[in-house]
Order: sequence, then structure tokens, then C-alpha cells
Amino acid sequence: MKYYIAYKHQGADIQNLINNLTIISKILEENWNTTFAFYRDKQDFWKIAIPMNEIMDIALEELKNSDWIFIFVDNKKKSEWMLIECWCAKAMNKKIVLAIKKWIDLRLLRTLADDIIEFDDIEDLKSKIITIL
Repeated sequence: MKYYIAYKHQGADIQNLINNLTIISKILEENWNTTFAFYRDKQDFWKIAIPMNEIMDIALEELKNSDWIFIFVDNKKKSEWMLIECWCAKAMNKKIVLAIKKWIDLRLLRTLADDIIEFDDIEDLKSKIITIL
């Protein structure tokens, strides 16, 4: 299985985001899966610049080559890119797993998801990810 990992990065604590994405990827990969996270795999965590007009084409190609999309939400502010990724995944009949902090109410994402993991913090999420595998 290949998991495309979607997340909001604008306005996020970048080091915290990197740590969380590393944890999520590791758990998924420990179960014979592969993962794709755009800014990790294509931009080496923001060290390589890719023009904005090329990002979506690259991301959608990677999404097309994935089996599932894993959406990580730890911030209540909406991300247009993440919503586009989710809608495209739905249109491609990809399974959608939404990992969302318990107190965040993003109804559109919840409606689109096939599976929802509500979590308190990253430690809680780590223990719950196994349930989707």
C-alpha cells in the first residue's frame, strides 16, 4: 500500500510538523507500506524550491500513484491545498483516512473521509494509526 500524506504547513511550527510527519510515516512504513509527503520527498523539507505552478501537477501525479490518502489535521485553519488533494482523492476513488484532533470541527473533511481517527496529541495518534492498517 502507498499512502499519500496530506497536511497543512502554512502557519505551522515547521519543526513540529517535520517531527509529526516523520512519526506518521514511520508507523505506516513499519507495516510494509510506502508513504509520500510532498515537502519531505520532493523538497527535502523546504530546502529545494519548486515553482507554485508545478506543485499541484506533481502532487496529483503522486496521489494518482497512491492507494490511500492520509490527511493529518492538527490545526483548525483550513488549507485550500489539502481540500483540493482530498477532493481529487475522492474523485479518483482513493480511500481517505482523516487523522484529526478531537476538538477540530472540519465537517467537509469528516464527510469525505472513509475512516476517521480522532486524537488528542501525537502520542495518542501513534497508538490509533495501527487500527487502520
